[in-house]
Amino acid sequence: MARGGPLLALGTPKGLFFLEGDRPRRRWDLSGPFLEGEEVNHAVLDPRSGAVYVVANSPWFGSQVAWTRDLGASWSYGRENPRFSADRGMTVERLWHVEPGPASRP
Repeated sequence: MARGGPLLALGTPKGLFFLEGDRPRRRWDLSGPFLEGEEVNHAVLDPRSGAVYVVANSPWFGSQVAWTRDLGASWSYGRENPRFSADRGMTVERLWHVEPGPASRP
């Protein structure tokens, strides 16, 4: 949040957008799309680290968790897409929500 105001993360079927507002919420700057072409169902700011965590679903690459610590200038991804163990006989079709852990578990 460059101006110290609110930050809105907007998940869409075409990616993620950020809206950064000034403190009085009169001016907003739009950035994105990030994770372009992926359906973003949820994004959350982790107050412990300042990272924004995102769940994205792609018909080509599957469901994944991604995060950015610099509001989209660079992205990191989990080593593997979330999945059930092979012996369960189930697959992950979509991710809908991600939540940071408690402050005691950074």
